[in-house]
Amino acid sequence: AEATLDSSDKSDSAKSIKLQEKLLIDANTPISVEDIEAKLIFQSTNNKNNKIASQEPEKSTNDSIETQNVIKNDSIDGRKGSNCGITDSVKSPIDGSSYQSQPTKNIIGKVFINGIQNTKLAFTAYQNGEVYDASIGPHFDICVVWEMPSEVVKGKKLSLGMYRESSASNRPAIVSKKLTNTTFNGQLAEGTVPFFAPKSVGSFVFRLYEDSKPSLVLATSPVWYVDAFGRDAEMTLKKNLPSFLPFEEGKESRNAIFASQQISFVFKRLKKFPNTRNPNMMTNLIKKCLEGAWAQVTAVSLEDKNEGIEEPHIRTVHGAIWGVLNAAFSNPNVINLMDENTFKKFHELFELWSPIEQRFFSSEEALNLNYIELLGIVPRKIYMTGFKFISNAKDSKKIANFAKYLAPKDEFFKKRELLKRYLEDSIVSQNEVPEIPKGTVIKIFGSSSNGFGLDCSDLDMCLMYPKGHAISKNASLVIEGISKKLSELGMSGVDCRPNARIPIVLFTDPKTGLNCDISVMNPLAVRNTELLRAYSNLDKRVQQLAYLIKYWAKKRHINSPSNGTLSSYGYILCLIHFLQTRKPPVLPNLQAIPQDWADRSQPPPIRPSKSLPEFLTPHVNENQFSNTYFFQPKTNEDVIQYHCAQNKESLLELLTEFFQYYAWDFNYCSSVVSVRYGGVVSKESKAESDNWPLHTRLSIEDPFESNYDVAHVLKWSRHRYIHAEFARAHSMICEFYYSKTLGCFDFEKICAESPVPSFLRMSGRNEDDANFDKAS
Repeated sequence: AEATLDSSDKSDSAKSIKLQEKLLIDANTPISVEDIEAKLIFQSTNNKNNKIASQEPEKSTNDSIETQNVIKNDSIDGRKGSNCGITDSVKSPIDGSSYQSQPTKNIIGKVFINGIQNTKLAFTAYQNGEVYDASIGPHFDICVVWEMPSEVVKGKKLSLGMYRESSASNRPAIVSKKLTNTTFNGQLAEGTVPFFAPKSVGSFVFRLYEDSKPSLVLATSPVWYVDAFGRDAEMTLKKNLPSFLPFEEGKESRNAIFASQQISFVFKRLKKFPNTRNPNMMTNLIKKCLEGAWAQVTAVSLEDKNEGIEEPHIRTVHGAIWGVLNAAFSNPNVINLMDENTFKKFHELFELWSPIEQRFFSSEEALNLNYIELLGIVPRKIYMTGFKFISNAKDSKKIANFAKYLAPKDEFFKKRELLKRYLEDSIVSQNEVPEIPKGTVIKIFGSSSNGFGLDCSDLDMCLMYPKGHAISKNASLVIEGISKKLSELGMSGVDCRPNARIPIVLFTDPKTGLNCDISVMNPLAVRNTELLRAYSNLDKRVQQLAYLIKYWAKKRHINSPSNGTLSSYGYILCLIHFLQTRKPPVLPNLQAIPQDWADRSQPPPIRPSKSLPEFLTPHVNENQFSNTYFFQPKTNEDVIQYHCAQNKESLLELLTEFFQYYAWDFNYCSSVVSVRYGGVVSKESKAESDNWPLHTRLSIEDPFESNYDVAHVLKWSRHRYIHAEFARAHSMICEFYYSKTLGCFDFEKICAESPVPSFLRMSGRNEDDANFDKAS
């Protein structure tokens, strides 16, 4: 690194580090094209990044070998414009305009990476003496600035590597360099490392790790992009066209998938018409790319003639090609470069895609036959995208009355509160279990307290110790003692599980018929219940929708985690996320609002910021804490409700739009449902920050334990079945309204008890299912 710095450069570098400290950005916020302006600094994320070194790395990229050769030849030395200083004004490579970098709050000292504080990664890119932001071109010079505590660096060999975002392995990197010429400034060590940007487009990160422990990442940057600008776009398309060879199992298939990713990236982010010598060059290139992509679909066809090709592999190839077509038809700049025949031909092929099966069909007839098999109805294309459903007053009142019928009755809370007090008096207050400290109380959490419960909901309880008592290490003994006492009190079906991750005892109260459970010190679950309850109180439509969706999910056999389908908690998070994304939103993002916020003139903030306070809550049986801060309105709750009321959609309209969102609008292949973020989060960013596996099924981020996927129980068959149920419900409502083929609107028909799916067994149904059926 020192080789590229003369004395003046070193002075600039020192200035750049000071400026970079003022320009730190929130690494937890996914960076989009709109976000990257005026953000030069890459700060390490504050989540654990454990990468599995034994996994097979990406082999299909050409940038790895060539970049490594460049570094080995030390050709970066002496490059024009290659320095490590930055200026206050930077130029965007997208449109060439200059703009001022906006400093944000300095948060040095509050960032933790795997327990290591004060860890930072930053980078600046250069081309022809100009300084660029986080979206750069191929072969640009990059200067990475790193900073870590001195005690972490001393006596250790560290390396800095460049990787494609979400790469599962740290070996090999596209290129990695050992940290040398480190400067120690008291408690901090710092340095700069030069790189070249890869010649392939895509999203990338830098990771810092110890050589002896390459699977443990000490620091990682947020995502940065290599884009193809001008002639580079043309060259990228030309370079990847040869990869669309006739399909063969193995190498050719993998190259075609990587080429599809490169081409779709160019199509998605193409900003303006590239300057080419031949104006028709890009038109012809786009046509050839689409033809080559579609050739992969026909080669890996869904017909029986290709026996031996597994369905997951078909979905992988077809999904990659769908990405090319979707990017092309989503970008007006690409559409404008197509001739009329190309547009018509490939748009017709694009419509043969089934988002439920995640594959193309050979004809519209074959696609419709599949819809009939899955849904019992053929959804009309007009209802799938951009369709705005409008209900009438009669049906809106009808569905509201049904939601009221499903709502828990007056005895719901009273019955549960009385049972809780009885157990508290009989077990806790009487000191019947010596291991329970004095001052302990029983807290109700889950559906019995979060505002989304039905009459048949279980009663979830936990012992909460007084302040000053840590999470109990003798929880197993406590649960065994409680279990013994419950039997003495006449509770039935007492099932003690002291060795579970969260020790718990399950039982049934014979007087009320309630299914109950008691655990020990589960503060995160209690806090989560408070968050959901806060959301449920903001708008009456929220609870009404929850009752309807839970009823529908139960009747259609898609609400049983023990059978591999989604939990009620998962559906509630899907609902809150959906309501946050309405325009205007029905619900705000409570995790993004300052506690003193009370502004009627403008909507509340959507994205969390670093300026918000922390509310640390411990995990069960783990030496970890989660920030569980959220806005808890007291005197200014009416201000939030005022903004919620700006959305005028009826209950039936929101219910229909909910089904449409998860049937046709939500991209399961690339997006994660996130309440914490108030929108979607990319799966690649979750793979990078929390080591989530990349797949095309539903993923739901827990609002507090952001590294936990609430939908992790879903396998492909269950995900496909649930997705089909969303599509069926939406299609039926539209048919009720606009074609009258099914008669008048009837929500009970939509929720009609379905035949038990093949993956369910009646003997395996839990008691909650049986109780729900009885209550219904």
